[in-house]
Amino acid sequence: MRTVSKFAIAGAIIGLVPLSSPLLVLLEIAMVYRLSRIHGKHLSISELGVVRTLIVSAAVMLHAVLRAIFDFPLGWLLKPVIAVIDFLFIFALGSLANWYFEENPKGAQP
Repeated sequence: MRTVSKFAIAGAIIGLVPLSSPLLVLLEIAMVYRLSRIHGKHLSISELGVVRTLIVSAAVMLHAVLRAIFDFPLGWLLKPVIAVIDFLFIFALGSLANWYFEENPKGAQP
């Protein structure tokens, strides 16, 4: 979980930067790949592509919800709130990936 926490903190810091979504997606993919290596599973390019698609889909939905909630002129003042949400999203994603790799050490289908 230390690895997940480090990536989540990095995501919160990156989330403070405007237009940081592409960087956050790369960070999340790197986190999933790192967790797979820690648990001895080597993800193929196609598996990483699926992970990227799922992360981008979730990020787009989260971004749409946040935009609907926080879409007003004080948007820049809410960057810390969005950074906290980024932290929580990345931590949840990392926890889920960590759980998956612990439960399926050889990559077996659940």
